[in-house]
Amino acid sequence: MSDFRKPTRRDFLKTAAAGSALFPTIVPSAVLAARSAAGAPSDRIVLGSIGLGKQGSFLLRGFMNEPGTQVVAVCDVDKRKLASAKAQAEKYYANRAGIDSFGGITATGDYREILERKDIDAVVTALPDHWHAIPAVEAARVGKDIYCEKPLANSIGEARAMVTAARRYGQVFQTGSMQRSNELFRFACELVRNGYIGQLRKVTVNVAGPPEHAYSLPAEPVPDYVDWDRWLGPAPWRPYSPVLAPPMEDDRWARWRYY
Repeated sequence: MSDFRKPTRRDFLKTAAAGSALFPTIVPSAVLAARSAAGAPSDRIVLGSIGLGKQGSFLLRGFMNEPGTQVVAVCDVDKRKLASAKAQAEKYYANRAGIDSFGGITATGDYREILERKDIDAVVTALPDHWHAIPAVEAARVGKDIYCEKPLANSIGEARAMVTAARRYGQVFQTGSMQRSNELFRFACELVRNGYIGQLRKVTVNVAGPPEHAYSLPAEPVPDYVDWDRWLGPAPWRPYSPVLAPPMEDDRWARWRYY
């Protein structure tokens, strides 16, 4: 018999769709209310996915593969990535339902349209670091739980605002840090903390290498499928570069942290 049970709106969303990565706790606020005479709230967790780059696409696939969830909306400022994610999600749900086509995925370039939807319980955000704080605070304010990719924020002030909003509005917030949610890392920590490997005397840490390009990136024309002003958002203006916002064909991680 499987050790796993059907996830409910109180459960951790877990998946092993890619290795042993685990997905976050999403506890929609509706579940905290008293059960009505009509019965319990639906077990289905309705999601919006914001940010559809390399990591965002990985998360989208993972959450779609989780039986207790339903992705209904996707968002990105890159129209090609947006169209690809919408097509991917609709194909997945059509195949799962055994039908020829599925048209239930809304695609938008403005994350606020996702936050305005009353039927969405939680949002998954995989955005550039400078775009972490504002959507998270706004999502909490309108009653949505949040899964946000690491790092939490670009400043202590932003991080405090995010934590304060989640607590004030009673929403669940999880930062997508693999080394905090992957069971293999947890197991290693337990070995150390319980003394199974003896006294720890040295820790070796590996960090990213230097940038691949000069710090002064040359300005390049903005592709007609990218809303560069919206990509920058609260960040200082700078010219477009595919190093910062890689196109679909570039499978490398975006390198905005270098610049």
